[in-house]
Amino acid sequence: MNGQTNLAGGSRLPPLDLAAVERQIQQTGAYSALEWLLETGLLPYPAYERWRHGGLPCLEDALQADPVGWMGRLREGEAHARALGLVQDVQAYHDWRPGYGDRPLVLSLDADRRGLLAQRWVRSADLPQLDLFLDNAATGVEHDLHGALAARNADDAERFYARLCRMAPSHPGLGDYEVLVLYARHLERLPVVPHGAVAEELEGLEQEIAPLARERLRGHARDYLAPAWRRLAEALSQNRFDPGHPNLHASYALVQVPDWEGVTRSVRAVADHAEQPGLVSRLAMALHHRQEPEAAMLAWTRCCEKRPETPPADLVPENALRLHRRALEFEAQDEPLGPVDFPAWLLLREPGLLHHLDRVDTPVPEGAGFLAMVELLRSRVRGDDEVAARKRLQQTSPLLLRAYLAMRGG
Repeated sequence: MNGQTNLAGGSRLPPLDLAAVERQIQQTGAYSALEWLLETGLLPYPAYERWRHGGLPCLEDALQADPVGWMGRLREGEAHARALGLVQDVQAYHDWRPGYGDRPLVLSLDADRRGLLAQRWVRSADLPQLDLFLDNAATGVEHDLHGALAARNADDAERFYARLCRMAPSHPGLGDYEVLVLYARHLERLPVVPHGAVAEELEGLEQEIAPLARERLRGHARDYLAPAWRRLAEALSQNRFDPGHPNLHASYALVQVPDWEGVTRSVRAVADHAEQPGLVSRLAMALHHRQEPEAAMLAWTRCCEKRPETPPADLVPENALRLHRRALEFEAQDEPLGPVDFPAWLLLREPGLLHHLDRVDTPVPEGAGFLAMVELLRSRVRGDDEVAARKRLQQTSPLLLRAYLAMRGG
């Protein structure tokens, strides 16, 4: 099954526009179809890991979208890559399990889909020329080192690192690679974070290891770092949250993996999570990546109520395109509505959110202005007399009533 029950067709799929391709090139040095699917959550990272460890026979089975939709998006990405003058690089995927490194993995049983999923595009200058000079041979070894670190294979990583040291002793990254190899060994030796060392381990991962991995491994950094973040998530609390130390909760580490289903579970495990804007924001991001945009929008607007000192556009990430555009539109108004009014104003622009307010597992706004707007919009939908509902909104926020009347034509 290819996720048809989650997303039918491509209308609700995230866009794969020129900006998305350029952003990926800037961050990782290439545009990869598989990377885009992982970034958007259409391919859950835990499922991708299972596939890389031989647990899924075919990657396509894990995609959370109808084939017509995701194939259309990947063809759009291909067109943008060609427009940018990028060159298609042959991309093959192999089993990460020790001893299975030569085993190719299956992307799809269909040739067209397989070709789309395997797409990776690079600048022509970045294509390796391994048969020309010793420096290029060292580049090949460095690439193998990246792959071994991403596959969590410390033995191979040590071997490739030693070879790189012999071939390019003046390589500027040798010190960084040594740290990354040693950290991989550290995770092997201590698969469980020692009691009392969680804060220290988190600081080391955040301040040293993660920045090094992103700088040196680029597109392989996430795969290298994911086991470290999972290890921390298992050591961090699931059901207790300290607002004074918001990163010392499992949801924070799981966001970094990313494991959006795990984020959802760990946030909801906190009894009062709806009162903690930091947790609600993580839940909103998880819902966004799990293709539940309405629930995500309501959760983010709950954050706006809890953080009225912060403009909505600063709380909503840019990759939540629909809501971020609404936040910018809200802030560009002439009417002096404050951030606390954003949930009610958004309801005017997105009245379909009314149908998602009764979800018991998702935080929703509960401010007076929002509740008054809900009552008024529901009265309108039912065809009831709106006088009492308008009066309540007028008493709560005359500006919101004015916005309602302007939008609804009086």
